[in-house]
Amino acid sequence: MGTRCGLATGRLQKLRGPGLTFIIPVIDRFYRVDLRVITLDVTQQRIITRNNVSVEVDAVVFYQINDSAKSVVAVEVRDVRLPESMQRAMARQAEAEREKRARVWLAEGEFLAAEQLTSVGANISQQPVALELRYLETLTEIAVEKNSTILFPMRIDILQG
Repeated sequence: MGTRCGLATGRLQKLRGPGLTFIIPVIDRFYRVDLRVITLDVTQQRIITRNNVSVEVDAVVFYQINDSAKSVVAVEVRDVRLPESMQRAMARQAEAEREKRARVWLAEGEFLAAEQLTSVGANISQQPVALELRYLETLTEIAVEKNSTILFPMRIDILQG
């Protein structure tokens, strides 16, 4: 069911298993450590994830002690409270981080579009007929809108040939 740890004069004594154990009340301190799996209900909390998104968490913690000596010597944290100003600052930081990521994605999209346009321009410069096909495709798109006047640029050398 458990093991026993003793602290005497500020030093951890050897672990003692089940059975009869003698301690000196003023000098020794006796701790009984439960080695079973223990569950704790954690109250609902608002946290910020690695992606800087604030979420509410309702959890149950399961834990089991493997080393009774370390469990007796360890420090216990009871409650951690974040000031309201710190929560607001973290929320502003999270929002700034999301905005930064959005701008980076937008810049990457613009860069890829510029690369595509450059490669298209290179292809059109090698094949002059491709530009004429592009003109005709644009004319087809404009005709769908049923505009009354269409100004369409054409190269002069086509009219001469």
